[in-house]
Amino acid sequence: MTKIGYAYPGSTLQFVEITNPALGYAARAFYVSPEVELGQTVRLGQPIGRVESLQQRYPGIVDHVHLEILKRGDRVNAERLIVSRMVARA
Repeated sequence: MTKIGYAYPGSTLQFVEITNPALGYAARAFYVSPEVELGQTVRLGQPIGRVESLQQRYPGIVDHVHLEILKRGDRVNAERLIVSRMVARA
């Protein structure tokens, strides 16, 4: 975990940033209450937080997580990196 911060100045909405220096990628998940600590190693599939309610800032909006992917500081289209797959439930 490389960064935990607030989405907007004066806001209670948070984001979590995870980087992979070897690949040059960073992922930022906005509107989550972190369940990880700064400096903690995060493994694939591990929960990093819970969705926060956006209702106070954006009344009527559907609660969601905003995902940004960066490669060496430039935003990239996350659709090219995210693929769906079936996951067996335990």
